[in-house]
Parts: sequence; structure tokens; C-alpha cells
Amino acid sequence: MQDMQSMGRYRFFLLIGFTAALLLLAACRTRTDDVIDSNGSAPVIEQVSISPNTVVNTDLIGTQPHSPNDTISFHLSIRAKVVDADGASSISSVPFSIVNTRTQATLAQDFLVNFGIQSDSTSNYSLFIGSAFVSLPRSYIGSLNVLVQGVSTNGFLSSTIVTPIAITRANHAPVIDSIAIPDTVHVTKISSMTITVYASDIDGIDDISGVYQYTQNNTYRLTDNGDGSYSRTITWSTLSYPPVFSSINYIYTFAAYDYSGKASSIITKTIVIVP
Repeated sequence: MQDMQSMGRYRFFLLIGFTAALLLLAACRTRTDDVIDSNGSAPVIEQVSISPNTVVNTDLIGTQPHSPNDTISFHLSIRAKVVDADGASSISSVPFSIVNTRTQATLAQDFLVNFGIQSDSTSNYSLFIGSAFVSLPRSYIGSLNVLVQGVSTNGFLSSTIVTPIAITRANHAPVIDSIAIPDTVHVTKISSMTITVYASDIDGIDDISGVYQYTQNNTYRLTDNGDGSYSRTITWSTLSYPPVFSSINYIYTFAAYDYSGKASSIITKTIVIVP
């Protein structure tokens, strides 16, 4: 009887050991399958040069007279030195894109072309060149970003090199042409008031970055209606005011700004608040 019990315990432990061995084998297989071949290296963008290299003056493009509504096009040449520790032949491609920093829209994208390995046969870098035409409204003032990246034959990516290109022109300050605002407001009879400011800029209304209303304690950016008008609606509760009180004068101040930071003349308006 004791021998049978010993045999049973032996079989039990044998089964446990066999099961554990199977689980260990499965785990080893899983870990083996998950191993990624890390052979190879990512390229490195050592240098990017662009022509024109820093500033594009849109007033020097096209014929006179200029209109702020013109669409102008200009050419950018791009040159990149790309290094790969595995040798220049391991550089698969060098894509680039040109991005509008205001809207984040991609204006152009393509691949730079391998200009050939340097005469030194042991060199691990290549020169890549390319170009693109960019179209913008003449009134655009700001910057564009040129993004360049290297890709290896094994699919490794370099860091993206971002080069800003400033876009400028002979700039003029915006002008506030008129303001539509009530002279008198009966705050116990109506519960809202809309202010509309009409602004212009000889560089084009797209050059106006914003129109602002200033009070003693706050600054408010008016909503751009897209047609040169900028609005803000003020609301209140008619029950917040007593049925009878002395009239109150409120002074509102307005200014318009363009993307170069130039401001219009400051315009003030006085509103009389009555019951």
C-alpha cells in the first residue's frame, strides 16, 4: 500500500515537472519570436542649406503695381549632407516638405536626389539636392519651415531637420475704418449689444492678425468675420440693473494689428448706459 502511494506521488510530481517544462518552452519560443533584428543604423542629417537662405521679400517678386491679392510663386533650392555609419549606399531616400507655419498646411513635398558620393571612396555620406516652387498670397508675412529627413535601406529614420525661411515685405500698418456701436444702451430693456469694427490694410486683409477691444480691466479679441469686419457681442441680465439710476459713460478702446506687429491708430468710443 505504501509503495502504491509512493508511486502515485511520483507520477504527480512527474506530471507537474512535465507541465512546467512545456510552459517554459512556450515562453522561450515567444521571447525568441519577439526578437527584432536591430542590425543597421539611422542616417544623420549633418547639414541643410537653402537658397534663398533666410528671407524672401515678396515685394521683389513679380511686376508692378502689386496687389495684396496677388498669388506669388518663388523657387527654393535645398541641399543636404546625409551621413550613415553603414556607408552612403545605406541611405535609401531623403524626403522633404515645406510647411506654412500659420496653417500647418504642406505647400510642397518631394525627395532630394542623390548628387553622388564624394570622391573619397571610403566616405560614408552623400550630398542630396532638390528644389520646389512655393505659392503664397503676396500679403503673407510670417515664415515657412523646410523639413528634411533621411531614411536608411533598413527603414531607420533620422531626426527631422527644420529650417525656417522668413517671408516679409514692405509692410504697412492696418487701419480701423469705422466702428458700428450704439451711442446709448438701455440696459433694462435689452440684454445684448454687438460691436462691429471694420478694418483694412493696403497689404491685404489677410495681413491683419487681429482686432482687439480694451477696457480698464480686460482685453478682448474680436471675431474675424472674414470680410474685413470683426465683431463681439456683449450680453447681460436686465434684472442686474435697478429700474432707475443715473446714466453711466463707458469708454471702449480698439486697435488692429498685423502679422508684423504693427498697430493701427487707437480708436475710442463712448457708450452711454441708461435704464
